[in-house]
Amino acid sequence: MKVWVYKINTKRGWQFENYFRSRARRPYGMGDADWIRSASSRRALREEVTRGDIFLCYETDRKLCVGMTRAACDGRDLGEGSLIDFLPPAQAVRFQVPLRRRPDLDHILAFTPQRGRGTIQRIEPDEFGHLIKILERKNPALAPRWRLWIGESAAMDNRRARKQSRYVAGRKASRVGLSSRRGGRRRMGRGRYDGDGLSFRFARDDDPGNKIGNRSPADKQGGRKPNQTNQG
Repeated sequence: MKVWVYKINTKRGWQFENYFRSRARRPYGMGDADWIRSASSRRALREEVTRGDIFLCYETDRKLCVGMTRAACDGRDLGEGSLIDFLPPAQAVRFQVPLRRRPDLDHILAFTPQRGRGTIQRIEPDEFGHLIKILERKNPALAPRWRLWIGESAAMDNRRARKQSRYVAGRKASRVGLSSRRGGRRRMGRGRYDGDGLSFRFARDDDPGNKIGNRSPADKQGGRKPNQTNQG
């Protein structure tokens, strides 16, 4: 799970109130190439921001953190429209008591001059952990919502890690060990590569491209070739 802060200046004609009050039921586009100009922010969106990441909504001129939401997609590159989409507003968390720059956010490096003025900046896990304690003290009624988010984000990270473990470098067919849900025993799954050196898929016995699966029942059970017969 990654946590970020999204900074805007309301004096430039936009404020997070527009997002939280919107009735949009679909992911909400937040900023294009003309809006997010910082090279570091664009790089973070392009290379690091993924769906499910948490974003703090901070207004720089008012020095207030007014809410929290999550990324509804991975960060995009230039030329693909909005560089990031947020959850529909109804699923976001608008703070009943906004957090002030001082003293609530003093412990977060992203709100200090040392980190620069980028629109998108990373918040470290220990900083976010302390921030959650402040949020629970000032907005206790909203605590169940972000606790659910943290759990969902962690589960999403685990799914990504498991998915990546199913991909093996190489081009030849391989046997991949998987944990069976039945009885806790370990089985070996047969599979084949699609030819690009990266994509691996599990092959069925009736798949014509599966050299491992296309064997006779006798071959599978007794290790004999299809035409082999017992001789006394």
